[in-house]
Amino acid sequence: MSAAAAEAQPPILETASDYLSLTIEQRYTVVSQHFPPWLLAEPIAFPPQHPTYGWACLVPECAGTLNTTCRDLMCAEHLKQYRQLKAPADLEEFIRGARPGRFAQFGWALTPKPDCAICGANRQADQHGYCHQHANSLRKAQRSGLSEAQWRRDAHPLPRIARCTVSRCAHDSAVSGWDHHRVCRSHLRLWHRWLTVTGGQADSESWDAWLTSKQVRDSVTHPTMRGQLSLAMLPLGLQREIRYALHRHAGLARRTQWRPSELQKVVDALAANAVESLNDPLFTELAANSRRIDARRIWVALPFAARSLTVTADLAKSAGWFDPVLVGSTPFPGSQGQPNRRKVWDLTAVSQRWLRDLVWEHLRDEALKPAGKRPSTATLYNKITGIILLSQILRKNRKDHGNDPARLDRTDALAVKDTWDLWFLEQTPLPFQNENAKRASTLNELTRHRYMSGIRLVLQRSRERHRAPAGLDPFIYSLPDYPIPTKKPRPRPLTYSDFQLLVNPESVTALEALDTHNLGLADIWLTQAFQGGRISETLKLRLGCVGLVGAAQPYIWRDLSKVNVVDYGMPCYLPVYERLLHRGDHTGETSHPLRRATCCSRRTRAGSAGGEVGSRQTAVPKRRA
Repeated sequence: MSAAAAEAQPPILETASDYLSLTIEQRYTVVSQHFPPWLLAEPIAFPPQHPTYGWACLVPECAGTLNTTCRDLMCAEHLKQYRQLKAPADLEEFIRGARPGRFAQFGWALTPKPDCAICGANRQADQHGYCHQHANSLRKAQRSGLSEAQWRRDAHPLPRIARCTVSRCAHDSAVSGWDHHRVCRSHLRLWHRWLTVTGGQADSESWDAWLTSKQVRDSVTHPTMRGQLSLAMLPLGLQREIRYALHRHAGLARRTQWRPSELQKVVDALAANAVESLNDPLFTELAANSRRIDARRIWVALPFAARSLTVTADLAKSAGWFDPVLVGSTPFPGSQGQPNRRKVWDLTAVSQRWLRDLVWEHLRDEALKPAGKRPSTATLYNKITGIILLSQILRKNRKDHGNDPARLDRTDALAVKDTWDLWFLEQTPLPFQNENAKRASTLNELTRHRYMSGIRLVLQRSRERHRAPAGLDPFIYSLPDYPIPTKKPRPRPLTYSDFQLLVNPESVTALEALDTHNLGLADIWLTQAFQGGRISETLKLRLGCVGLVGAAQPYIWRDLSKVNVVDYGMPCYLPVYERLLHRGDHTGETSHPLRRATCCSRRTRAGSAGGEVGSRQTAVPKRRA
């Protein structure tokens, strides 16, 4: 086997680390094997009804344009008709019965009109099979009493006329649009309408803007061209980045719609500015100056989608941001244990490189922990916020701005404490932690403890892993340790009599009457009212959440730790237990798609015979006689 053939073969990958160690070209070779054929072609021809890059209305033969962000893949006219239906209709049934909308067809200027019956190939027919001049002459003759046959005996062919000056327009020019630019009559109407809508003056600047307007482009664009994206004018490396970004973006759970026409605007701008890569500072400048009309959301999301191809962990570390995907992990969970969208953690506000690297390494350690042990985004936010505030204190208090960790000692830690206490006592607005912050916050008892605990934890873990110098110990262990604030009792939100009024049978019956789709609103309310806890715990109850423990003690199990593990059992109020059993029966016997997650069934976890929660084995609950 030749060296070139061996290099062309994709490498064998067994772990995430194997992929992260590859070069950009090798990564693209591996990932591009999973691309659909149309994504590798030039130009890229997106499928008309692609769920992310679709460009054609679902109604057959409809030439309507899709909204830039609508996911329903229907033009504005058909989408309005579908939403105005009184009874919910099946989408496929609606599409079969819908008629194509009355839109200006794409590419209407590409097809030449038939020849004039008198002029032949010299001029195109405009009315009744004749060119505009002969059609006017015929009308005048008929008003004088002549027949069409008599008029044709004296009609003569006219000389050839120039084509419309709009690029690719196949129609004859008729009159001057501006400054002796002759255009066809259809484009002349577009020109006058464009001036009226924009309120512009007929000058060279307006003429150039009109020639590049959407209406003119659509008139000389074949319908299938709306779904094409050409990357030929870009460097090969940038082409690969964009193809990879398109592949990645289409697989995101939460993504916006990218129309091919808007993608082409971005590509044309990249080619015009000679951008070499999505990591080019020039691209960042163009994205920052983009507007909504320039497909700003694509400018912002495109480098993010291609990041795992072009950026390595070392580059991200040096640039001052952290992405768990780059180290072979997944996004951190939310504060309730729910999965989160991919998020990049910006650490550039930490001006000291050594401190920023310590935070980055700490985030990598946290990201690589097993499922159930990884911290939530809220916990990481508290740590990063504390480190940013520490960075700003060191930058102001020290002459070297805190850039040399070997010079930090106990005196600097006490200065940090003094500043921290001053911020808390005086309720001084804290410095902004990022560029997008809109208002300053202040320290309270809880944030004072959380932010400082995050600082101490990051620095102490760094010392344990020998990432921080030993001379930093006096500074680390002299930082203040604020106590956890005691929880103050909160008054009940309503009186006992009001509570009884809300749970009496009449109120429950009224709530059930409002539940026209049988979502279980009364079950949710009574479970929350009598069992307490967070409302998210009640809404996330699943089949098998109730049962009998011991002889006849109803129990309900919740995900109290918010790690998607049902780990806490508590006695269940008997009416709630019976309602949830009934809800479980209803859920098991029907295929109702709404709010099935709030329903429970007879499947249960039973404890030991003595009534304690034991091995949590599944058992069939006992019914009361």
